[in-house]
Amino acid sequence: NEAQVFENAVINQLGEYGEVSFYREKSGAEIDAILDKKIALEIKTKGTKDYLKDLKKRSEAIEIKDYYLVSKDYADVPKTIFVDKWNSGVPKSVTWAK
Repeated sequence: NEAQVFENAVINQLGEYGEVSFYREKSGAEIDAILDKKIALEIKTKGTKDYLKDLKKRSEAIEIKDYYLVSKDYADVPKTIFVDKWNSGVPKSVTWAK
């Protein structure tokens, strides 16, 4: 589905910027990607404040201070990276929310 394709494409691109790892709790809660053991990323087709709240909680639990949502569609959510003009699985531009 679209969400899985988007998540896989973002994770593949992240590999160019450092080591990508993942986190999953026994309950099934997870962090989609952790870059260089320093930055937690939750990858969604549309980021929400609830996703950000959950990511913050999980990140703090494993002592990662930097965390961001990566969203395909724009939403007015802080700490979100928006991937614009998604085409054929390749991001064309990236915008950071304030």
